[in-house]
Amino acid sequence: MIFGEKETDIIEHLQLFYMTGLQRIALLPSPNPELENILDKVCNQEKWNNWVNSADKSAPPPDFYSDEFKIMLDVMRVNDHEHKGKKGKLYNPSMAHERQMLKELEQSGILAQFPGAKVFLNGDTQLPTYEDHNYNLYLKCFRRVISKHIDSIPLYQKNHPGYKVIFLVFDESSAYFESEQPIDTKKQLQKGEGMSGRPHFFFLDDDFLNAFIDKGIDYLFWYTPYKLFEYITPPLELPTLCVYDLTTKQIQCKTYTYDSRKMSSVEI
Repeated sequence: MIFGEKETDIIEHLQLFYMTGLQRIALLPSPNPELENILDKVCNQEKWNNWVNSADKSAPPPDFYSDEFKIMLDVMRVNDHEHKGKKGKLYNPSMAHERQMLKELEQSGILAQFPGAKVFLNGDTQLPTYEDHNYNLYLKCFRRVISKHIDSIPLYQKNHPGYKVIFLVFDESSAYFESEQPIDTKKQLQKGEGMSGRPHFFFLDDDFLNAFIDKGIDYLFWYTPYKLFEYITPPLELPTLCVYDLTTKQIQCKTYTYDSRKMSSVEI
């Protein structure tokens, strides 16, 4: 099975990061002792024993809940590849390639030697950058996925009355930046060629924040393990995990707006 297809894969990945990467966690707002407490109840492997896994399709939503802590959690994945195909259905070329790679591994007999192994794949679509992934696809996917789960909050609350609601967003997108000029989507940068601009602080982007602030969510975990700036001056590290306290209905931080015409993935 490809990593990430089971909700428990994402929880385990997050908890491993929590054990080793505290310096790359942003609490919004901060300081916030209550948010630190919620973070520990989800990411501390020992405290996770107080949670019940109800992610099976036959189980009532959400994916996880804790009677001990009176909180519940739903896991969701977002990406910057997904778009509508010729027949109007959503299509993810990267995921399609990964499934093909998995099929080839299964047919080769290699996977049979490692029963139960989690397979990490990186499906290179060979598409030009803008066709493969872009800011607009990213934002549309984020809004669609978040909205779908927000619509289910009344059902979560019916199943677990009085429990706080946590959304865990596993974000598989790359890092982005806003260039000084609109992007020419037909032009590919040559090897060694650079472009100036400002980094995309996704966690403070108004267009993304408006998708989940004041929508009935109590806490949101935004986990982004693949947002890396490898070639940037001066060096920059974005937070890998952002945790929001949404009970106040505002994050009390400076936010930003970006011009979608100028946005590009750093993977160009």
